[in-house]
Amino acid sequence: MKFSFAILAAAVMAVQASALPAADAEKAQPVEFLRSYHVANTDHFYTTDVNEMNIATTTHGYGREGNAGRVYTGKARQTTPLFRVYSAYWKDHFYTTNPQERDSYVWKYKYTDEGVAGHVFQSGVCGSIPLYRLYHTGVIDHFYTTNAAEVGSAQALGYYNEGIVGFVMP
Repeated sequence: MKFSFAILAAAVMAVQASALPAADAEKAQPVEFLRSYHVANTDHFYTTDVNEMNIATTTHGYGREGNAGRVYTGKARQTTPLFRVYSAYWKDHFYTTNPQERDSYVWKYKYTDEGVAGHVFQSGVCGSIPLYRLYHTGVIDHFYTTNAAEVGSAQALGYYNEGIVGFVMP
């Protein structure tokens, strides 16, 4: 009898484990953090949503620039939300992992909270790379890249290196 109960319990646990929602499994896989730039507005825009990027590039004048690494679309182990806010006045997208910084941009600078752009690591984990944040005060543009050479090129154009916003997968 004890043996039968053990087999039944093992079978129930196996069925429960295999019945995890597909969405949870998908959240554990990083996706491309798509990058684009609007020349006239001097605005860098990033998203994980291919449809949103298609609208930005076909309707709103952005040009595709590949991707800025890979992020998670949902909470994954050791990740934190990367918040996205936007200023229609300044034509600037801003991304941060700091909720107080996000709130400051919303309340003090009148940016609109656009939610979570993705989830990134707070520190370097096996295989992850830094996502740098740069800012140009003259054209009001926040720029994010994983490429150290691009950081140097942007600084030569007047961008200030504001450090690492998080860590992403290559």
